[in-house]
Amino acid sequence: MKKIIAILAFLLIFSFVAPSFAEGGFTDVPEDNPHYKSVMYLKNAGATQGYEDGTFRPNDPLNRVALLKMAFISAGVKLIPDGYIANFRDVPADAWYAPYTATARYKNILGGYQGQAFPENEVNLVEALKIVALSNGYSPDSYQHPTEWTYNENFDRNAWYVGYLKLVESMGILSAENLANSTPNDIIDRGTAADLIYAFNLQKMGGVQAQLNAVEEAIMGLMQAVQVNDMTQAAQLIGEANVVYENAKWQLPDNAVVLAAGDILHAFELTIAGSHDEAIALLNQVGDAHADMKDLTDNIAAFVGRL
Repeated sequence: MKKIIAILAFLLIFSFVAPSFAEGGFTDVPEDNPHYKSVMYLKNAGATQGYEDGTFRPNDPLNRVALLKMAFISAGVKLIPDGYIANFRDVPADAWYAPYTATARYKNILGGYQGQAFPENEVNLVEALKIVALSNGYSPDSYQHPTEWTYNENFDRNAWYVGYLKLVESMGILSAENLANSTPNDIIDRGTAADLIYAFNLQKMGGVQAQLNAVEEAIMGLMQAVQVNDMTQAAQLIGEANVVYENAKWQLPDNAVVLAAGDILHAFELTIAGSHDEAIALLNQVGDAHADMKDLTDNIAAFVGRL
């Protein structure tokens, strides 16, 4: 299990530049902690608040319902209405996690055993892979699987979890080598769970480039909205674009293109507020600082100048 933690941490740390320590972080997950980025991602997504003493406790095991909550919220899974489906027999109707187990049952994320979910049971490796994968919309058939079985003898090649092992290998999240000393029943800790969720979420989002493409599309839409004087639509588009921008900045806080995109969005905010000269000055600054973006900023500045 320690090797799994190390590999996931390597993938997450070196996929993107580490973000600066955000206010309101956890006292036991400092910036140099291998789980820092993943844990802060979950916190910003509202998927975890940690404990009352300000800790996250990354080395502690977690139970099924704790993992369901983190996976569902971070993946944007909508909970089914109360009473839509019969819950598991061992889930009290007034339990905070009842909506999560009911949704998991409805979506076949939790099958249960003899009508029970065992919500307080600690989560093992293969259970975690299934829950996080299905929460993000990935099934064992989502990727092209390696044709050769490469896992150690601790894993049964005919077991139900084989497809999920092949899935994470195909996605580049974990490989057979990473799991060389692992077993399917290894209990995972909260930090490793956060890493798994973050890794799947990044795959789902298509990475930072997809988010930057979304910002670019929003900028084009902004130009159209401002041109026809539809300031209501323009304000809505700025709000949507800023959400995407903040997500990209969180993952690449020092990336010049990301920061420039933020400046361009701010120039549109100034434009909508009627501060055209300030907007043009800011766009010129961006163009002067980023030669590869100068054509874009010049075009937008000229556009603002005609308003």
